[in-house]
Amino acid sequence: MVQRTDDDSILQGATLIVFCVPHQFLPPVIKELSKPGVLTEGARAISAIKGIEVDTKSHDIYTYPSIIEKKLGLPCSALGGANIALEVANEEFCETTIGCPSPKDCALWEAVFSTNMFRVHAVVSLALLSPPSYHSPDPLRVEGIRGEVESGRNRKLTLFSKLLVFQTDVAGVSLSGALKNIVALGAGFSDLRITLSCRTWLRTNTLRTIYRV
Repeated sequence: MVQRTDDDSILQGATLIVFCVPHQFLPPVIKELSKPGVLTEGARAISAIKGIEVDTKSHDIYTYPSIIEKKLGLPCSALGGANIALEVANEEFCETTIGCPSPKDCALWEAVFSTNMFRVHAVVSLALLSPPSYHSPDPLRVEGIRGEVESGRNRKLTLFSKLLVFQTDVAGVSLSGALKNIVALGAGFSDLRITLSCRTWLRTNTLRTIYRV
């Protein structure tokens, strides 16, 4: 790995871009990347930035992949957890969840990141629909999954195998990466010397907080 600060030479000819900067530095990075000739046509991006941006006037919530996609015009996926950076670097077994804007991006980023010690789950949302309205953005991918389901490898989904639509989910992974800190705080508080009832209340209340958010 070579550390560089000149964005122009770093991204020259790059078709896959990984955003992993502290969120407060994203605006100046986007400003530099927006200059003519910096980005390669057809490039795709993935964001490992956790958190959300909130518009204080409209109270709208924006995930960082959506900001990158809007500002730079790049299809942007979301890289989630749960994993610890040091353990990933030490090649200890970890996993990650990736939310993608299209089935093509799911296959792409899964191929890029997946190793024997780094398991990748490209997220698809499951929607129960009646057979006549069944549709899919990627029939081959869906049929492959349905075949696995119907063969009995995933017994829990067998009953629904003819009613599933597989869709990509970037926002879900992005929001989970931001809201997980609420659970982390609740889990930390529950490790204090408190009663089991109070510990249960804390953990349940974290879920209520996420629901309200």
